[in-house]
Amino acid sequence: MMHRRRAGPLSVWYLAAWHLALLAPSLLAGCASKPSKVDMPKYDPEAFATTIIERCDADSSGSISQQEAEKAPGIVAAWGRYDANNDGNLTRDELVARAKQWADAGLGLASVRCVVRLNGAPVDGVMVKLVPDEAFASVLKPAECTSTSQGAAVMMIPAELQQTDLQGIGGMQFGLYTVEVSHPQMQLTPSPSSRGRDIDRPEQSTPVTIDVVKK
Repeated sequence: MMHRRRAGPLSVWYLAAWHLALLAPSLLAGCASKPSKVDMPKYDPEAFATTIIERCDADSSGSISQQEAEKAPGIVAAWGRYDANNDGNLTRDELVARAKQWADAGLGLASVRCVVRLNGAPVDGVMVKLVPDEAFASVLKPAECTSTSQGAAVMMIPAELQQTDLQGIGGMQFGLYTVEVSHPQMQLTPSPSSRGRDIDRPEQSTPVTIDVVKK
């Protein structure tokens, strides 16, 4: 009578290795299907400050007043985030410091919602587009949403501009933006106080409010 030989420890090891080799392709495929890390914008604080000063410093004083900053309306809308010493003017150092705050946040994508108001009341069907300020034209991606009177709409980077494995995920990038609006029936434009927005951590908890007026 033949007796079946029991597998020793070495045989068990070879058997386990063989099964692992068979499973490896499927395991690798599963890993490859997971979303990659969201790319963080490549902020350049020095370049940002240079662009803003060159555009807004009309009197060549080396700093910009709130009136001069109207050319970058998102700065005016969030003046307190820039004017660290509250002297009414922004220096190059203050602009650099503000851009460093976005970089230091370390986020590639932030959840931001938006509400649009006409005559103080939420309005449906307004397409809102936040367009990166020209100082960030090659750094940030635009974000958009369609407003609803029932609540806040989620801002999203257009699918064709998103990372392939992140298409359809809501969110946008921190930074400085100008505001564009449109509506299928009404001719609307942002109110003077809503022509630009500075997007940062507070906007993750409180919806961005855009007031619009009829042209």
